[in-house]
Amino acid sequence: MRKCLQVRVCFNNPSSKDEIELLSNGAQRVYFWKPVHLEGDDADVKFYSPPVSARDFKQSIGSFTASAFVPYTTKAVTGTADGDLVIWDHVGISDVAPSATDRKAVKILRIHYSAITFLRAHDKFIVSGGMDGYVRFFDSKFRLEAWFEEHESGSVSSISFGAKTGVE
Repeated sequence: MRKCLQVRVCFNNPSSKDEIELLSNGAQRVYFWKPVHLEGDDADVKFYSPPVSARDFKQSIGSFTASAFVPYTTKAVTGTADGDLVIWDHVGISDVAPSATDRKAVKILRIHYSAITFLRAHDKFIVSGGMDGYVRFFDSKFRLEAWFEEHESGSVSSISFGAKTGVE
């Protein structure tokens, strides 16, 4: 494998039908990692790095900044330095993807006007934060559900959520 610095890593949603899956990204590549059980207690880790090209989408694709799995779906997303969201999903067997479990880039959406600096799955939402200081919540179909844009506190580097206590 060619060395490629990976700067972000995330785990698939535990309620997903997949056993365990990881997603990591560097500035230029995204990797999907999955353990494969061999005979006995031996296990191996397989990975797939789907190609993505500006030619595929007729637009340039900025450096990758953050990634997340989309809850309760087979999709994953990767944010870019341009404010775009690259959407990855499973594809059938083809020239591009050697097996039915591989993903490929299926769509690119502009969700910020500056770099996406934070992505995370929370409950049933994908939460994004940007260098523009905006925080946005999207559903699994990437419809904007909630947004916070008036706080003018600078670039978003992380977001935390409180635990549900069951007390209303």
